[in-house]
Amino acid sequence: VLLEGKRAVVTGCNRGIGKSVLETFASNGADVWA
Repeated sequence: VLLEGKRAVVTGCNRGIGKSVLETFASNGADVWA
């Protein structure tokens, strides 16, 4: 998944699925707002 140049808002990112989503999006180039 290439997310370069995309923005994402992730809620509930302190633990669990939200944290995994945050890490995955960020590692694939997205600008993540948490």
